[in-house]
Amino acid sequence: MCEQLSQRKEKCPYQKAKRCWADGNYEISMQKVKDVMYICPFLGAVSGTLTVTDFKMYFKNVERDPHFILDVPLGVISRVEKIGAQSHGDNSCGIEIVCKDMRNLRLAYKQEEQSKLGIFENLNKHAFPLSNGQGLPNESWKISKINSNYEFCDTYPAVIVVPTSVKDEDLSKVAAFRAKGRVPAKGGGFESESAYPNAELVFLEIHNIHVMRESLRKLKEIVYPSIDEARWLSNIDGTHWLEYIRMLLAGAVRIADKIESGKTSVVVHCSDGWDRTAQLVSLAMLMLDGYYRTIKGFEALIEKEWISFGHRFALMPIHQNLKELLAVRAELQKRVEDLQREVATRTVSSSSERGSSPSHSATPVHTAV
Repeated sequence: MCEQLSQRKEKCPYQKAKRCWADGNYEISMQKVKDVMYICPFLGAVSGTLTVTDFKMYFKNVERDPHFILDVPLGVISRVEKIGAQSHGDNSCGIEIVCKDMRNLRLAYKQEEQSKLGIFENLNKHAFPLSNGQGLPNESWKISKINSNYEFCDTYPAVIVVPTSVKDEDLSKVAAFRAKGRVPAKGGGFESESAYPNAELVFLEIHNIHVMRESLRKLKEIVYPSIDEARWLSNIDGTHWLEYIRMLLAGAVRIADKIESGKTSVVVHCSDGWDRTAQLVSLAMLMLDGYYRTIKGFEALIEKEWISFGHRFALMPIHQNLKELLAVRAELQKRVEDLQREVATRTVSSSSERGSSPSHSATPVHTAV
């Protein structure tokens, strides 16, 4: 949301290095534009200065008391689009910044400012550095255009970075053995139980990314820019968001219970292996092992289960603000601990009921999402 902060002393020594003082840390300023107008859904048009650094974009109006500040880390930006802004006088050129934290921000500025400074292009360049090929190609990696028309793999980007020794012919051969051409992760379908006589196949009925995206879109509509308090409960129910979160947590509990109480192995997979699988496995790991509830352990978990398996972070809503992230992590940890206590209580109760009955051999579980 828009943020109005009390006045504070800030140093902005814009010299050759163009470094900005922000939140106690130095950032490299890429661009500073005056007389930009922010179309605020709460306060209307607000005029101020737009600054883009190597870390964030922020808009500031010093005429208001307290100062008006809009702070947007670049990692929160999902996409930037050009829009018309004819109703705002000389500021006829505009952009809309769609954020992953549910904000849609509109800025208007003079046409000559855009022509001279390339605000849209500059913001795109620094918000999506990997899309601009920085540092590539080099002696170890090269850029392949085998997917330029999205015919090689429609879930991969048009430009693919591969080791210099890999030829396009090699990629084509490997893709023939991969679901949707997603090299090197194979997914899609499910295994036949007949091939695994000691395994149990379980479907968790968790919906795919398209259903989740639509649910998130509905959730965004009811919380931004305003909330209808009178219809809040029915509106939130209509998004199915809480229902989907419940299904995900229930699936993770089932996996953790099979491993901890059932002393058996579990194989988890979804269609592509970069979304629901990562969510379920990560939650189960958080429940089972206290190491992953530490900062270092959580970093290892993200690297192992998300980054290494190709989760498309650039397209997903991620809170870059550290305080928000830690708050979410603390809440998640609390819920995980509650679930662990519930599982432990249920296990003790089940053991008491069985009494001295003969023990059963563990059955491996094959979980399909």
